[in-house]
Amino acid sequence: MRRPAGRLHSFVNQSLVRPRANRVVFGVCAGLAARFQTDPVWFRLAFVALALLFGKGILLYLIMTLVMPSAREPSFPGSELYASR
Repeated sequence: MRRPAGRLHSFVNQSLVRPRANRVVFGVCAGLAARFQTDPVWFRLAFVALALLFGKGILLYLIMTLVMPSAREPSFPGSELYASR
């Protein structure tokens, strides 16, 4: 089987997690935005629109909170600087 090339390869290999940084509530929108390489505001607006229009946004957000794992904390302050080495 062939490996996906370029951006698709990085998208497929990137895990869907709720990051510690850029959280507003539980980090679901920040995690989705990191995965799709876009601004989290778009996902926040989508969840609010779903909540106001159909009432499903809050339920979907809570389900995503339970399904998406939280990102691991670095083992010591500043360890993210050494992770790329």
